[in-house]
Amino acid sequence: RKVLNDLLVPIVVVGISGWYSTGKSSLLNCLIGKNAGGFPVGENCEPCTAGMWLWGAPIWTTMPDGQEVAVLFVDCEGLGATHNTETIDAQMFSLILLLSSHILFNSGKMEDTWPEHLSALS
Repeated sequence: RKVLNDLLVPIVVVGISGWYSTGKSSLLNCLIGKNAGGFPVGENCEPCTAGMWLWGAPIWTTMPDGQEVAVLFVDCEGLGATHNTETIDAQMFSLILLLSSHILFNSGKMEDTWPEHLSALS
């Protein structure tokens, strides 16, 4: 909470969602410049992220118009994990959409049924 209260510039929230075990945490680690010590990454196909995780420090950047902004990254538990129900997936997906200024959707292992899954989430 203190991190957010201390920010005196506009905040950009970048959230990521997508199917479980498709590299969402690894992608965010690349974006924040952390090869190690970033968001936890699993070493196998078991889901690693539970719930939503906010990276602890903003990444400062300047927009093309010269305005300085603080970018916050939010990692979200993967969709379609065997321990989750469609209701939990829909709640997680809805929450990340509501919290984020920009959303990255990793469709890494799309199946023929992914449109139905997405329509159930919306």
